[in-house]
Amino acid sequence: MANPWLEVPLADYEGHMEYAGQARMLGRIFGETLRTLRPQSVAVLGAAGGNGFEHLIGGTAVRIVALDLNDGYLRELRRRFGDRVRGLEILCGDLDDAAVGFAPVDLVYAALVLEYVDAEQALARIHGWLQPQGALRVVLQLPDDASPRVTASPFKNLEKLGGAMKLHDAEGFRRLAAKAGFAEVSHEVLTLPGGKRFYSAHHAIRAFGRPRQKV
Repeated sequence: MANPWLEVPLADYEGHMEYAGQARMLGRIFGETLRTLRPQSVAVLGAAGGNGFEHLIGGTAVRIVALDLNDGYLRELRRRFGDRVRGLEILCGDLDDAAVGFAPVDLVYAALVLEYVDAEQALARIHGWLQPQGALRVVLQLPDDASPRVTASPFKNLEKLGGAMKLHDAEGFRRLAAKAGFAEVSHEVLTLPGGKRFYSAHHAIRAFGRPRQKV
């Protein structure tokens, strides 16, 4: 069965994300993360067309890994940012594929991507993709029986993604992350006007984590 992400045009995906108010939220979180952590190397999982990559221009990072399973998305990302973001490494692959990998980085950013893969296995791989004092920043859509998994929008192609999603509550994700060797450093829960809620969290490799809560 084909991965539904290979059947969604980038224009539809980006249009939907703008319509749902999620593109701006994710771009803001990415920018804030870069300014706070000031990493020299970054991996963006589920990079798509490069939402938020403008924050990398002129920043501290000199190596950027952009991973996505849709080669068409990555071609557009390269067209938009290939000559503007230094050290850009484009990697087409599936997080569920054990053969996918790259040299360790200071920061892994995974926003609305772990819902579509085996999160437990992905977290174990991410641990290996981080420097000893590296950081993992995740954004997860939280379960909500009152809302559809995929926000209704004019972009009907996105509806097919609902069946591929597996949503994690915050505590369940913390347990998976801890099993992979991570500790939560901080988190916040964000609510968009339509009512959807998101868990935005900074995790560190456990030896360096000092858990605290920000809500």
